[in-house]
Amino acid sequence: SSPYGVNFAPRMGRLHGAAHVQWYDLMEEQGGDVVSFKSAKAIREVVKAKMPGIQLQDPIVLYCFKGARASNSLMALTLAGFENVRMYFAGWNEWSRIKDAPFDDTKIGEAPESD
Repeated sequence: SSPYGVNFAPRMGRLHGAAHVQWYDLMEEQGGDVVSFKSAKAIREVVKAKMPGIQLQDPIVLYCFKGARASNSLMALTLAGFENVRMYFAGWNEWSRIKDAPFDDTKIGEAPESD
């Protein structure tokens, strides 16, 4: 999704193989406000629930629409001990505009179509 509106990106979807983890799932809230990162253990639990089998040394590439939210996740995963975390800063804003770039447009929660 884009903070600039529903139809700002020319294509809707995500990179193939991407796991959907919201940045705020890695944060502690207090009174409805985000106040800090969760503990390293809690962050690892959130990530492992979304990506079963992930190991601390596995490569992880984060992205969001244009980098702001993913940068928060980069910091959280690094603090949680993930050792090989990188960020695609231009994110979906760039990828959705590359005409022939492959992407997955399956809605979150739906099973992808099989070939």
